[in-house]
Amino acid sequence: IDSSGRIYVAGYTNRGTGNDFAVARYLSNGALDTSFGVAGVAVNSFSTNDQAMAMALQSDGRIVVTGIFTSDFGTVRYNDNGSLDTSFGTSGFVRTPMGTGTDTATSIAIRGDGRIFVGGNAQFGSDFDFGIAVYNANGTLDTTFNGSGRMMTNIGVADRATSIALMSDGRFMLAGRSDGNVAVVRYNADGSLDSSFASSGVATINLFTSNDGANAMRLQSDGSILLAGAMGSGSSSDHALMRLDSNGDLDASFGVDGVVQTSFADDNDEAFAMTIGTDGRLLVAGRTMSASGFDFSVARYMLASNIAPNAAITGSTSVNEGSTIALNGSSSADLDGSIVSYEWDFDYDGVDFTVDANGSSTMFSAANLNGPASRVVALRVTDDNGASTITFRTINVTNVAPTVTIGGPNNGLRGNALTFTADFFDAGSQDTHRLRWEFSDGTVMEVDASGNHASINHTFASAGSFSVTVTVIDSDGDSSTAQMNVVISEPQPPPPPPPEVQPVRLVDDPQNPGKKMLVVDGTSGNDDIRFRMHGKKVEVRYNGRKIGVFNVTSRIVANGLGGNDRIIADGVYVAVQFVGGAGNDTLRGGRKNDSLDGGSGNDKLLGESGNDLLCGGSGSDTIHGGAGNDTLDGGAGRDHLHDACGRNSFVYDSEDWKPKKKRR
Repeated sequence: IDSSGRIYVAGYTNRGTGNDFAVARYLSNGALDTSFGVAGVAVNSFSTNDQAMAMALQSDGRIVVTGIFTSDFGTVRYNDNGSLDTSFGTSGFVRTPMGTGTDTATSIAIRGDGRIFVGGNAQFGSDFDFGIAVYNANGTLDTTFNGSGRMMTNIGVADRATSIALMSDGRFMLAGRSDGNVAVVRYNADGSLDSSFASSGVATINLFTSNDGANAMRLQSDGSILLAGAMGSGSSSDHALMRLDSNGDLDASFGVDGVVQTSFADDNDEAFAMTIGTDGRLLVAGRTMSASGFDFSVARYMLASNIAPNAAITGSTSVNEGSTIALNGSSSADLDGSIVSYEWDFDYDGVDFTVDANGSSTMFSAANLNGPASRVVALRVTDDNGASTITFRTINVTNVAPTVTIGGPNNGLRGNALTFTADFFDAGSQDTHRLRWEFSDGTVMEVDASGNHASINHTFASAGSFSVTVTVIDSDGDSSTAQMNVVISEPQPPPPPPPEVQPVRLVDDPQNPGKKMLVVDGTSGNDDIRFRMHGKKVEVRYNGRKIGVFNVTSRIVANGLGGNDRIIADGVYVAVQFVGGAGNDTLRGGRKNDSLDGGSGNDKLLGESGNDLLCGGSGSDTIHGGAGNDTLDGGAGRDHLHDACGRNSFVYDSEDWKPKKKRR
């Protein structure tokens, strides 16, 4: 019966060509569950003679059925809908030879780690032995068990195991019959016999004479072992219920010397199954013979000893990596007392119980788990008499896709590199990541990511609107994408260089429209600039080099700028305007009305002929007017102003020396 109250029944059916496995599922009201198999029944053929003998339900809802495939152990796993689970064995089933004759699997149990234990008997000629096969969750034999995944135990000649029970510490037990007696064997986790049990791991019990056997077994929380079967001689038998202590001896406190015998009719009564009800009483079912044949038989017994509590877990069976879910054990119950402790193991291996949390409820965290994966969570409840029960469920850890954001400029220039960034987060702390960058100009780049931040440079070869997409992919294949747009413009051409200013140039004279003036600029160093007539034109020599001959119709303007400059107008018949600038300059005018300005420094100015204006500027200057009516201005400093022919004007201060007017 599953947690939904649905009832599963397994056996076999004959469809005219041999026996086939048959599994039926009923709703809690007894009606066939039509969502299972075909109209509530799944029938499958695996060999010429297939008989299902035992069944167990996994925590994830799948059904495991075992029995016989012609002459070998045969085990099948079904999905919840009744279809074969093709992830198990070969297309949903596994066939395992045990002996050399007919081998029959009669019992099954599943550990918390998913391993499947199948018990039965193996035939070797006329001899039958207890046999057990242990499978991994995928249906392969568990070779860590006895090296091959299989184990046989020879007790007598006719040894037949009918039931199996798993202990929480990894040990397990098989029960059945051996040569007419009850036989119980306890094994260590590796398959070796547990020598602490009975005689070297094997207990044989003679209840009557020759027809004793156990068909069902149940372990109690105090280590006691309940067995149900038959006791008798020849073809006559009664229901037999017995209890052994943890050492393998009959428990004298149970029934009469450890045995309860129940007769339903004169002949052939036998118990095949038992369970402890929610009220703590023991139910035993079997058969009895009447005059019309065999009938069902059911008996209920009171168990005087403490009843172990019932453990139950409620809550979700799946959690996203990095998240938590709530689990609750408060629906656990103790029929004859109270539960005093709740203990949780968040990674139960089916053998060792490690306490990770306490309390009737807890939070299961997947903060450090990497999905997809699964964990077995176990709850152990203990009552006020020290009895405990463990239940477990599988929690599936789901992978969560990473999230990503993209950053970068929204504008750029063709041919210029742009930097784009990606920041991402993944709840799976153990995931690794790969980034895929896609640019709508056709460029695609993939890189492995380190940490949660990455950047990349890209240059667009043309202008326009483009998209930039980044996809982060985790190591489980899940991904997330972010996108942005960028507008690329053509770069502006650089401004043209300013026109080069020639040091000597003939230009229009703004003061004399229609006339041309010659402009000469010196340098910041020491310059030698000379002008002389070349016919009716003016020849220019610049720092010892002849520049050319120019047709000057207005005037000559020369600027020495910095340095100790010499600017000479040698007999030029064109008015000149010379400015020496900073430095100790020598300026000499021509034959027209000239303007000479020495600027700062100790300058020498010679007006020559014409009505000239000579300004020394700051510094100790020497100024000669020359012929003509000149104006001499020494400026600041100790200047020497020299007269010559003509009517001259002097501008001087107290430091200047002015000659007396010559008599004419």
